[in-house]
Amino acid sequence: MPLTAESRHRIKAESITAWVETVYHRRVHSETGQPPLTRFLAGGPPPPVPADRLAEAFRWGEWRTVNSTATVSLHGNRYQVDPALAGARVELVFDPHDLTDIAVRHHGRPVGAATPFHISRHVHPKARTDPAPPPTPTGIDYLRLVDDRHTRELETRLHYATLDAPPNPAPAHPQPAAPEPAGQPSPPPPDPDGHHYPTDLIGLADTEQADTEQEDNQ
Repeated sequence: MPLTAESRHRIKAESITAWVETVYHRRVHSETGQPPLTRFLAGGPPPPVPADRLAEAFRWGEWRTVNSTATVSLHGNRYQVDPALAGARVELVFDPHDLTDIAVRHHGRPVGAATPFHISRHVHPKARTDPAPPPTPTGIDYLRLVDDRHTRELETRLHYATLDAPPNPAPAHPQPAAPEPAGQPSPPPPDPDGHHYPTDLIGLADTEQADTEQEDNQ
């Protein structure tokens, strides 16, 4: 895949920075007889730059002519300035990432701020921000952890379809069996094979034999 012009420029800038920091700053200079970094640090750490001067170094400026209503426009935004500047050529100084804060200069001298009147753009169209760095890999497979947890939960779930029905609990106070009605014999017990019969065959045979003996005696 061919590199874009922006990519080539970035690689070139990074290469130059690496060469300056690792080679040029540490190599003895032919005129001073010292490495540039050693000579630079010989007087001690440099004093910090005041914040306002540092911010000023990164501000952008554009020139505009103030109209008769003491307003100026900047990339779709409109600002109100000092009415005394109507018709004058002024410089608008600003942070390219914040077009709501505009300083006004006339002949190099500050003459107040431009008050936002109508804002449709907050960032200069040519301002670029560094892309966010890619996230550092942690070595943790989150989806795998979720899948393992789900599998463990499935293994510990109860399979209700394979459970036996619980036995009926015995009543706390069992009721006595109701007495059988008088004159009605109890049903015969099952035979050795477990079959039930509505009539006791042995008892019936004994009854018939007793009836036969009674008739013979008569």
